[in-house]
Amino acid sequence: MGNDAGPHNTKPIFNLNAAGFLGQPLATRGGSIYDEDLTPEFTTELEIGSDLRFFKQRVALEVTWYDKKSIDLIYPIGLPHTTGYSSFYTNLGEIRNTGWEVALDVSPISTRDFQWDIRAIYTKNKNTVEKLVAGLTRDQLGGFNWIEAGYPYGYLRGSYSDRSADGQLLSCLFYYVNGT
Repeated sequence: MGNDAGPHNTKPIFNLNAAGFLGQPLATRGGSIYDEDLTPEFTTELEIGSDLRFFKQRVALEVTWYDKKSIDLIYPIGLPHTTGYSSFYTNLGEIRNTGWEVALDVSPISTRDFQWDIRAIYTKNKNTVEKLVAGLTRDQLGGFNWIEAGYPYGYLRGSYSDRSADGQLLSCLFYYVNGT
């Protein structure tokens, strides 16, 4: 299971405009270039879970643990505009998601004419970029979001981090609460 690039995406794509300029049709080359060695993206997943019911199904517990790994992620790496392209699609690296999903259902009132159901859900997902293609340390996804090995996909990265005199990382909340 996984994703693949669209057909013919390893070659330059031209867009045709019949209206063109001064009645002459024109063609423009797309801003993306594709790695000629681009391979499909593959995902493997292991999921283990249980669905338990008690007291004539008035209490239910669902517990699931999962481990999902995607390799050869297809991703557009930003390029300097001086190259003539804006992005280069290549197999970027590997990403892993592991976590728990727990749901508790309770029916405290259950009569012939009325039923009251309560559901509580807890989820915890740990997302980690495990590896990037050789030569790429990090890349900006957009805004302040980045991709970098060893960090969650889309983590926030600013231009600098403010620290206290003893080197402790300071958060924005600290500044607003203390007014400094």
